[in-house]
Amino acid sequence: MTGMWLDATLGDIAEIVSGATPKTAIEEYWDGGIPWATPKDLSELKGTFIGSTPRTLSSAGLKSCAAKLLPAESVLLSSRAPIGLVAINSVPMATNQGFKSLVPDRAYVDPKFLYWWLRCHRPQLEAMGNGATFKEISKRIVAGAKIRLPPIEQQQRIASVLDTADALRAKRREALAKLDDLIQSVFVSMFGSAIAAVPSTAVTLGEIAEVVSGATPKTSVTHYWGGGIAWATPRDLGGLEGPYIDATATPRTLSQEGLKNCSAKLLPVDSVLLSSRAPIGYVAMNRVPMATNQGFKSLVPDPAWVDPRFLYAWLRRQRTRLESLGSGATFKEISKKIVEAIEIHLPPLSEQRRFGEVLDAIEKMRVRHAESRDMLETLFASLRQRTFREEP
Repeated sequence: MTGMWLDATLGDIAEIVSGATPKTAIEEYWDGGIPWATPKDLSELKGTFIGSTPRTLSSAGLKSCAAKLLPAESVLLSSRAPIGLVAINSVPMATNQGFKSLVPDRAYVDPKFLYWWLRCHRPQLEAMGNGATFKEISKRIVAGAKIRLPPIEQQQRIASVLDTADALRAKRREALAKLDDLIQSVFVSMFGSAIAAVPSTAVTLGEIAEVVSGATPKTSVTHYWGGGIAWATPRDLGGLEGPYIDATATPRTLSQEGLKNCSAKLLPVDSVLLSSRAPIGYVAMNRVPMATNQGFKSLVPDPAWVDPRFLYAWLRRQRTRLESLGSGATFKEISKKIVEAIEIHLPPLSEQRRFGEVLDAIEKMRVRHAESRDMLETLFASLRQRTFREEP
């Protein structure tokens, strides 16, 4: 004991329980209503608590194997594939062999505090894993992990603060996801799911935009790289938030020499980047002049015909269609010729611009939400660090 904090191991303050799987070929062991969790169930979980599972055991199935029915408010900890997923069961529940769950001794530890302690110490738990085929932490390793515990009342206050901060983070992430959906909802409300149904002009993409292929300079020539010219790959668009990409989203840049020594072209601002392979159908608008690798068929819109914000939203709705146009043995790809021939129905330019103004307003909201989320992430990380620091 140091002050009011207790030095202990997880085995001192909780019963460590391994899971198991009944024989899958025996039907009477299954579908009996006893929840039975796998690590996959935790990976798909949103929130702290798990109250149901896709598969259930019968009483006979539970008795037939080494699995144990965990009381409600145990802390489920995945011990392999992967290590460190955590949840609290809201109903009695068994698990498969991918767990070393903890039944907390309430005299020493609050389940919510233990949940947060395990979540915040996931890197340390993963580092304890061993095994040739896949990493796993044993019951002995989990039981021996050292933990420092404040008094129960303080544990509960700490857990409550972390719960509140985490809920705020979740709401901010949810708001950002809904803003992305809002763009498409506005698009449909203005133009319908099929633009041909509203007054429009049928043209091809090649008629209203220059379609530009990308390229990659020789990677072995050092002076072709690191020159500050933004250069995007489809992967850079994969994790993008919002409609726009700028230089901060492209890890690699080209030099003027690199750009000159390949067939890549510097795309002007407000071009529409369209990935044409690996995968097909990622879309973004560039906020800075930018080149791309060969995985793009980007579009430089003719402003007399099309607003880039409209074209961006339209292409996002075409991903399934675009993927169906791909061909190739090694990986699917759409060619420049195919992109140029795609037909698009264009509403009046004034309506396109009106949609663009709405998109810009939504983007401003997204930026504010993203800034708030980032502040909450920083606050949450600080709270965790202060809570679980080495000295109380």
